[in-house]
Amino acid sequence: MWPFSDRRKKRRYEVSWQAVLHADFNEEKTAMDVTVVEVSLAGARLEMPSLLTGSKHVLAGQPTRLVLEILLSEGLFAAPIRFQWARYEEDIRKFHVGVSFEDPSRECLSVLEAEFRTIRRATA
Repeated sequence: MWPFSDRRKKRRYEVSWQAVLHADFNEEKTAMDVTVVEVSLAGARLEMPSLLTGSKHVLAGQPTRLVLEILLSEGLFAAPIRFQWARYEEDIRKFHVGVSFEDPSRECLSVLEAEFRTIRRATA
């Protein structure tokens, strides 16, 4: 089992973007601020102070819909997501959560691609 192989198909970028996670439950719609710390065209790693949003748990509460919104210099990225994994980071006292983007629109992907070009130019 060890060492684990990296199965990612898309290049990841380390970032520090503020975002909003919208979680819809049958009787309640909630939103919470999160930080995107790593992102690709396929998904992201989020840093969250808690897994509770309003009175609901975003993993165990079985939301009917999850949407991640990120306002970037190139435009608004908003896509449905699915949680892939979660772990508590003791040293920073926050949760890291891996998410995949579920069928993002072409416009949203274009916003991310443009932002990635900007990142590559800045680090070249």
